[in-house]
Amino acid sequence: SPEEGTAAATMPDQVPKEVAYHRMDEIMTLQQEIAFTKNNSLIGQQRDVIIDAIQEDGSGLGRTRADCPEIDQEVFVNGASLSVGDIVRVDITGARDYDLEGAVAEG
Repeated sequence: SPEEGTAAATMPDQVPKEVAYHRMDEIMTLQQEIAFTKNNSLIGQQRDVIIDAIQEDGSGLGRTRADCPEIDQEVFVNGASLSVGDIVRVDITGARDYDLEGAVAEG
Protein backbone atom coordinates (compact mmCIF):
# COMPACT_ATOMS: atom_id res chain seq x y z
CA SER A 1 0.00 0.00 0.00
CA PRO A 2 1.23 3.50 -0.69
CA GLU A 3 1.83 4.52 2.90
CA GLU A 4 3.73 7.77 3.18
CA GLY A 5 7.47 7.27 3.58
CA THR A 6 7.49 3.69 2.26
CA ALA A 7 8.96 2.32 -0.95
CA ALA A 8 5.47 1.23 -2.00
CA ALA A 9 4.32 4.86 -2.02
CA THR A 10 6.50 5.65 -5.04
CA MET A 11 6.05 2.42 -6.99
CA PRO A 12 4.42 2.67 -10.42
CA ASP A 13 1.17 0.89 -11.35
CA GLN A 14 -0.56 1.37 -7.98
CA VAL A 15 -3.54 -0.88 -7.29
CA PRO A 16 -6.78 1.11 -7.62
CA LYS A 17 -8.38 2.02 -4.28
CA GLU A 18 -11.53 0.03 -5.10
CA VAL A 19 -9.45 -3.12 -5.63
CA ALA A 20 -7.46 -2.49 -2.45
CA TYR A 21 -10.67 -2.03 -0.41
CA HIS A 22 -12.15 -5.21 -1.91
CA ARG A 23 -9.00 -7.15 -0.99
CA MET A 24 -9.05 -5.71 2.52
CA ASP A 25 -12.70 -6.77 2.94
CA GLU A 26 -11.84 -10.31 1.86
CA ILE A 27 -8.93 -10.49 4.31
CA MET A 28 -11.00 -9.05 7.17
CA THR A 29 -13.79 -11.58 6.53
CA LEU A 30 -11.26 -14.40 6.65
CA GLN A 31 -9.66 -12.97 9.81
CA GLN A 32 -13.07 -12.67 11.45
CA GLU A 33 -13.75 -16.37 10.80
CA ILE A 34 -10.37 -17.27 12.29
CA ALA A 35 -10.96 -15.10 15.38
CA PHE A 36 -14.46 -16.54 15.95
CA THR A 37 -13.17 -20.11 15.66
CA LYS A 38 -10.32 -19.39 18.07
CA ASN A 39 -12.59 -17.66 20.59
CA ASN A 40 -15.18 -20.42 20.47
CA SER A 41 -12.44 -22.99 21.13
CA LEU A 42 -11.62 -21.16 24.40
CA ILE A 43 -15.13 -21.60 25.84
CA GLY A 44 -14.90 -23.94 28.82
CA GLN A 45 -11.24 -23.18 29.48
CA GLN A 46 -9.65 -21.03 32.17
CA ARG A 47 -7.36 -18.08 31.55
CA ASP A 48 -5.57 -15.57 33.75
CA VAL A 49 -6.93 -12.10 33.01
CA ILE A 50 -5.58 -8.72 34.11
CA ILE A 51 -8.38 -6.27 34.80
CA ASP A 52 -7.86 -3.01 32.88
CA ALA A 53 -11.15 -1.28 33.71
CA ILE A 54 -14.27 -1.60 35.82
CA GLN A 55 -17.52 -1.03 33.97
CA GLU A 56 -20.59 0.79 35.32
CA ASP A 57 -22.26 -2.50 36.26
CA GLY A 58 -19.22 -3.52 38.35
CA SER A 59 -17.96 -6.14 35.91
CA GLY A 60 -14.36 -6.07 34.79
CA LEU A 61 -12.85 -5.56 31.37
CA GLY A 62 -9.47 -7.16 30.89
CA ARG A 63 -7.13 -9.19 28.72
CA THR A 64 -5.14 -12.37 28.84
CA ARG A 65 -1.36 -12.43 28.86
CA ALA A 66 -1.42 -13.07 25.11
CA ASP A 67 -3.46 -9.96 24.32
CA CYS A 68 -2.12 -6.47 23.68
CA PRO A 69 -4.14 -3.51 25.00
CA GLU A 70 -6.22 -1.67 22.39
CA ILE A 71 -5.30 -4.18 19.68
CA ASP A 72 -6.39 -7.67 20.66
CA GLN A 73 -9.55 -9.10 22.15
CA GLU A 74 -10.89 -8.13 25.54
CA VAL A 75 -12.43 -10.33 28.21
CA PHE A 76 -15.64 -9.18 29.92
CA VAL A 77 -15.41 -10.60 33.46
CA ASN A 78 -18.25 -11.03 35.94
CA GLY A 79 -17.20 -11.32 39.54
CA ALA A 80 -17.32 -9.59 42.89
CA SER A 81 -14.84 -7.02 44.14
CA LEU A 82 -12.75 -6.63 40.98
CA SER A 83 -10.19 -3.83 40.88
CA VAL A 84 -8.04 -2.43 38.09
CA GLY A 85 -4.72 -4.28 38.09
CA ASP A 86 -6.09 -7.52 39.56
CA ILE A 87 -4.99 -10.71 37.84
CA VAL A 88 -7.80 -13.23 38.20
CA ARG A 89 -8.40 -16.78 37.00
CA VAL A 90 -11.42 -16.67 34.70
CA ASP A 91 -13.71 -19.41 33.38
CA ILE A 92 -14.35 -18.51 29.73
CA THR A 93 -18.10 -18.87 29.27
CA GLY A 94 -18.81 -17.26 25.93
CA ALA A 95 -17.62 -15.30 22.94
CA ARG A 96 -18.96 -12.10 21.41
CA ASP A 97 -17.55 -11.27 18.04
CA TYR A 98 -13.86 -10.63 18.73
CA ASP A 99 -14.12 -10.60 22.54
CA LEU A 100 -14.63 -13.17 25.28
CA GLU A 101 -16.97 -13.42 28.28
CA GLY A 102 -16.13 -15.09 31.55
CA ALA A 103 -16.59 -15.30 35.27
CA VAL A 104 -14.04 -15.31 38.06
CA ALA A 105 -13.23 -18.97 38.75
CA GLU A 106 -14.21 -20.30 42.14
CA GLY A 107 -11.45 -21.43 44.46
